[in-house]
Amino acid sequence: MGIIGGEINMRHDLIALKSIEINAEPSRVWDVLTDPKIISEYLYGTETITDWKVESEIIFQGEFKGQKYRDMGVIKDNILHELLI
Repeated sequence: MGIIGGEINMRHDLIALKSIEINAEPSRVWDVLTDPKIISEYLYGTETITDWKVESEIIFQGEFKGQKYRDMGVIKDNILHELLI
């Protein structure tokens, strides 16, 4: 990341990966990760917008402590109850 002409130039080639073991049925974990109503509960009212199809856009947006935010990404892979990237 650097500043060019007064604008922040961010790297877009960085990827963060994390894995954990969860003691729950895959279908329940899947619901928690993909159901917008449940996502809103653990992400402080975040609105999730996507159709969950590969190559579709995903948007997380809302307001937190008076600050509006909008984070965007792309669904890279989606295998029901197995993989979501």
